[in-house]
Amino acid sequence: MTASLGGSWAKFGRGHAQLIALNNEILGFVQQNDPVRFVGKFNAEAKTHTARAHILRHPDWRDWGLQLGDAIQNMRAALDHAVWQLVILSGDDPRKHRTQFPICSTGTDYWCKTKDGRSSRRDRELVGVAEVYRAIIDDAQPYRARHPPKDHALSGLAYLSNTDKHRVIHAGFLTIGAPDAYIMDAVVSGDIDELIEAEVHSGPFQEDTDIVTLHFAVTGPKAHVEMEVEIPVDVAFSDRGYTVQQLFDVADAVEFVLRDIDSAF
Repeated sequence: MTASLGGSWAKFGRGHAQLIALNNEILGFVQQNDPVRFVGKFNAEAKTHTARAHILRHPDWRDWGLQLGDAIQNMRAALDHAVWQLVILSGDDPRKHRTQFPICSTGTDYWCKTKDGRSSRRDRELVGVAEVYRAIIDDAQPYRARHPPKDHALSGLAYLSNTDKHRVIHAGFLTIGAPDAYIMDAVVSGDIDELIEAEVHSGPFQEDTDIVTLHFAVTGPKAHVEMEVEIPVDVAFSDRGYTVQQLFDVADAVEFVLRDIDSAF
């Protein structure tokens, strides 16, 4: 057997192409169908202006969830295939072992034996991989990142993959994009001093969901606020609310790891 990352890169390429196709479908739906209508209302007594969403059209959530699952499983397989090839590169036979690319949120989970005496995740899942190549995978672990491990792109990959494979199809839902334009384009008149606070409710949308609430300092009885701007609509998936842009962040993380591993060949 000759070690090669050709299969890993092929899996990654297919998964990335599926993400692009999913993103194009979502953009087409949002831009062509105007799925949400926003209605704003100023409450002088509460000193707030609230934008409320009315859902006009629902996309085919199941089809999008299936496309997401296909893309994520190809991304996950790209890393697992890479470990198989590293076993070959190390001079061992991967058919004798059960390997995969470990993704761990804690150093204890990665390095330490289990309470029942089993080997660490590192030793169980990288059996047959030489230490010099294991070091590449060590460096990629989410627990080593500066930000919380749960927010790491590879942690997201593991969560999305396990949920899709073992539990449910990831549901999608309408949400909003960056609300900055909406907040900044408030047209105020009368006795309003300043914007004090903005509350953003990012979804999932349900009928008559309050999306953005702006709190103003009101100085008199003639205060009034109007909004004449479209609030950007986006789509997110799973109970953690991954947008397609965040899914591309996952793809970028997988590509980064594959490039590191590729440097060993």
